[in-house]
Parts: sequence; C-alpha cells; structure tokens
Amino acid sequence: MESKETSEREPLLSKEAAHALNVNDDSDTEEEDLRKKEKTLTLSQVVKQKAQGRKKALTGPLVLAMFAAVIGCSFQVGYATGVLNEPQNVLKEFINATWCERYHSSIHPDVLLILWSVIVSIFCAGGMVGGFAAGYLANHIGRKNAMMIINIISVAAIGLQAGAKYAKSFEMIIVGRFLIGVHSGLSTGVAPMYLNEIAPLTLRGAMGTINQLFIVLGMVTSQVLGLKEILGTDDLYPYLLGAPAVAAVLQLVLLPMCPASPRYLLLNKHQEEKARKALMWFRHTVVAKSVEHEIVEMKNEHERNKHLPKVTVCQLFRDPMLREPLMIALVANISQQLSGINAVTYYSIMIYEQAGLNDTDASYATVGMGGIMFVMTGISAVLVDRAGRRTLHLVGLGGMCIFTVVMTISFVYSDPLNPQKEWISYISIVGMISFTIFFSVGPGSIPWFLTVELFAQNARSAASSLATPCNWAANFMVGLLYPIMQKNLQDYSFLPFTGLLALFWLFTYIKLPETKGQTAHDMCLLFESRVSGKPINELRERDIKA
Repeated sequence: MESKETSEREPLLSKEAAHALNVNDDSDTEEEDLRKKEKTLTLSQVVKQKAQGRKKALTGPLVLAMFAAVIGCSFQVGYATGVLNEPQNVLKEFINATWCERYHSSIHPDVLLILWSVIVSIFCAGGMVGGFAAGYLANHIGRKNAMMIINIISVAAIGLQAGAKYAKSFEMIIVGRFLIGVHSGLSTGVAPMYLNEIAPLTLRGAMGTINQLFIVLGMVTSQVLGLKEILGTDDLYPYLLGAPAVAAVLQLVLLPMCPASPRYLLLNKHQEEKARKALMWFRHTVVAKSVEHEIVEMKNEHERNKHLPKVTVCQLFRDPMLREPLMIALVANISQQLSGINAVTYYSIMIYEQAGLNDTDASYATVGMGGIMFVMTGISAVLVDRAGRRTLHLVGLGGMCIFTVVMTISFVYSDPLNPQKEWISYISIVGMISFTIFFSVGPGSIPWFLTVELFAQNARSAASSLATPCNWAANFMVGLLYPIMQKNLQDYSFLPFTGLLALFWLFTYIKLPETKGQTAHDMCLLFESRVSGKPINELRERDIKA
C-alpha cells in the first residue's frame, strides 16, 4: 500500500539517477536496501532519506562558507540596526553643537526629534533600494560575487559615519546611514539565498536561522561597544561607528576561499562540473559520486523548469498559483517589522526611561535584552527543522501580541516618582524581554528564508525582489513614525502593534503551509491544488504521465 501511494507523488527515478543515489553509503546493507526500494521511491524521497542518514552534514568547509557570508552581511545588518541606540544622547549633542556653530542658535527640540528620526530610519530607506536590486545582482553576477561587491558600499558608508565628527557634518552620518542601508538591503536578499543553496536539505532551516543569529550578534555587539564605559563617549563614538570595517575585511579575506553556490552554477550558468566540484568542497569529500544525488535533484528541478519562462514581478501578481505564495511571503516579511520589534531595537533606551528606569539601568537592560535575544535565536536554529516554520512563526506572533499588552499595562501604571510603584518598572523589563524572546523564536528568522522555500527557481528572484523591499519599507515606517507615536500616544504607543500582530497571526494560521522538508516542486503542487481544487495526488499523477 505504501509503495502505491509513493509512486503517485513524483516521477520514478531513472536507472542512472537511482544508481547515482546508491553510491557512498555507510554500509553495504544500506546500499542493498536502497536498491530494493529504488523502484518505488521518488526522487525527493530518496534525497531526503540520504540527507537524513548523513550524520556529518555540517562540514568544516560549509562552516567556513557560512561564516564568511554572515560576518560581512548579516553581522553588519545587525550592527547598523543597533549601533545608534546606546550613544543617541552623545550623537544628539554632536548635532546640536554642529547646528549652533553654523547658525549661532540651539536646534529646536522638534527639529532635533525629526532629524534624529531621519538618521535612524534612512537606514531602512537604503535597505529598500538595496532590496530591489538584490535579486537582479544575485542572478547576473552570482551570490558570492554579489556579496564581495556590496562590501565596497559598506566600506564607503563606514568611512562617512566615522569621519562625520572630524568634518563637523551630521549630514555625513545621514548619507552613511543610507549607504549602509543599501548594503544591508542587498545583504538580506543575497546572503540567505547563498546559505540556502549551499546547505544540505536537513540543514536548510538551521542555515537560514544562522542569518538572523548573526544579525542579532551584530546588534548585541554594537550595544555592548556603545556603552559609556567602552566606546559610547563623545571622544570615542567615531570608533564605534567605524568598527564594522573589521567584519567587511574578514569577508573580503575569507569569501574568495569558498566556491560559488552549486545551485547557481548548475541552474543559472549551466556549469555542471563546477557545480559538482563546489558540492564536493562544501561536503568535504573527494568522491564525486557522493554528491551525485544532489546533482540529480538539481537536474530534476532544472528539467521541470527549463521550459518555463523566467517569472517577472508583474507575472507574480497575474498568475493565481504565484499570487498566493507571494502574498504569504510579503505578509511574513511585513509582520516581522510591523510587529514593533524595531521600536524596541531603535528606541529601547527611550522606552525603558519612559517606564521609569534611569539612563544607566536602561543601557544595561538593553544589552541584557540583546543577549537573551541572541540565545533564543540560537535555540530557534535548533528548533526550526524539528518544530517546523509554521508552528514557530505562529508561536512567535502570538507571544509578541500578548506581551505588547503586558508592556502597555506596565507603562500605564508605572510612576517614577512613586517608590511604591517601582516594581512596575521591572514588569516592563520582563515584558520587553519576553517580547524579544518570542520574536526570536519565529518572526525574527523565518521570513528571511521563507520566500526561497515557497517558490521554484524561475520565480525566486522576482519574489525576493518584492519581499525584501517590503520588509525594509515596514522597517522604515516603524523607525520614522515610532517617536511620533510615542509622543502622541505615550503609554499606549504599543497598542497599534497589538492589533497588527493579531491580524498577522490570523493570516498566518489560515494561509501559511508548512515548508519543512518540502522541495520547491512540492510547494508548487500545493498552491496549484489550492487554486484548482484538485487533490495533490492527482496533480502528481499528471506529472508522472507527462
């Protein structure tokens, strides 16, 4: 009965493909078992079986490539996100001093508030620009080459920000923030794509989470270095803004040692031998046949897609079978930012002070929150391929929704002038930390690689070129508008996020399928089934006959 069901799912393996999948097994027994099953197992099932049986999938070369990608991309995104939080008062004093020197009067508080909001949020405007170009760049010069080139933008941005004090120009910070935003938008589009394509099937979820883990690591690093005891002073903040140059240099040194994405080499450049050698390097083997099953899987995807035209952005909206996964990808990315997480990331010092903490306690609470966020993101990397993407995303959104209510209640009832209500300030800390924990569980990492998993190769770049800018656009809105929301709504400034999180949870529960362990073809059949109303098995049987 089982063999009958499996035979309906996908085309049976050819003799050559089945033979390629039967090499380099751990024992003669496993090889014999697989040969007995090769007539009933489908391609994706055999690939999954082989991947699950490989205990040493995380090789040294794979770790090197992963580190080279995330240190220059993801780490810098996180650093740029959190770097202005701790030294904001020092930087505001610099802006005011520069203003006084030019115009012989102090800057108006409202003008300073708007100017500071622009400095914070223009980073996201740059992210939108970079996000639009990420797919094009990744497809035309390759994922690896794209990461190398965008480091030029990073170095220019770092130089402008670090030199602003000496040039007495806060405009240099604004331009530098925009450029590092462009770098970050490109990075968040290209790095997850590279990580997904170099990872074996069983590690793809975890590898995608590594992207978010290094974003958080960069954020925590900037918060620690930004403390007054380290670099968060008037004399040393230029070094704080220039520190990411170390990450850029590391990537420029390490990434040339690593091959390009095997999937890109085979499916985009049609260079099978180079793709095979790249896979052998990543899997740390000198036996070509040991990676043949992955070559077969990629070829199988290529055969399904070679007659399909490259999907454009307009076609994503026109084709009903592409429109639904596109809406899911867009909402997942928007929910990551409109959850309110960047209100916490950009303005946690201000929020903690609003809750009654002094400046020093607010700084240490922010660093502690970042450390917990880092640990929980690491735990999420372990859970994502066990619990699944859908489950973790729902748990994360639901927990965040609950704790925005807790934070609002603590803000309303806190009173810094009343010692008897001092304990309420600690509830706000617990609420904010819990809020970031639930963000780290799912919404923090899953949207970055969900788009790649929802689409086939021919639609992936177009989908990413929409999803990434939408993510940054939502980020921009929060960075720009939250100070105004906080000024007008005061203690109730997180309630809008409560409503949005409830809507995002409902949409995710209804629409998001589980992508764990699924191939791109599996997802295509799922969405076709939803649109046409036909059972998936019937669609698989149609593919077999075709």
